[in-house]
Amino acid sequence: MEITLVNTPKQPTYYCLLDTEWGIAGLVADESLLHRIYLPEKTDKSLLKKITHHNPQTKHRKQLLVDLQSYIQQYYLGNIIDLTLNINISWTKDFGHRVLSECINILPGQTLSYGELANRSGHPNAARAVGSVMANNQTPLIIPCHRVTRSDGIIGNYSAVGGSATKKDLLEHEKKLSQHTITL
Repeated sequence: MEITLVNTPKQPTYYCLLDTEWGIAGLVADESLLHRIYLPEKTDKSLLKKITHHNPQTKHRKQLLVDLQSYIQQYYLGNIIDLTLNINISWTKDFGHRVLSECINILPGQTLSYGELANRSGHPNAARAVGSVMANNQTPLIIPCHRVTRSDGIIGNYSAVGGSATKKDLLEHEKKLSQHTITL
């Protein structure tokens, strides 16, 4: 997987919805950068409400980051496919950039504590600040904030739909993921 974090002003965005094994997920992107991922929900109505709330000017486009759509669908089927993607992280500053850059390196089936991630990011005493960056992560699954846990081994909070239960489900799902990368 090759992920590039880009700090650029927001361009006009588009959204798409995609069916997954876990429900309906959503993406918001401009012509070349991912801006946001919405984890699967049961209905598209609640998801569309969130998308238009966060991105009021966004327009629908079915053919949006099709490689990422495949990645997400395959992820929920239990496969990891290769992906090259650029992500807009203009919503955070230098510290957040370092934290997100390190978080990308946490592989499926692995976890890291907030403190360990703070240390790897060059700020060993900033575990709470790391938690704040993770809580505001707009591209879960790709920047895998669900793989960051408390130092005592407890899963901790998760700001996505379903909260800690979703985080636990994602971590358990990843233990079963294919350990090889497939190419579609």
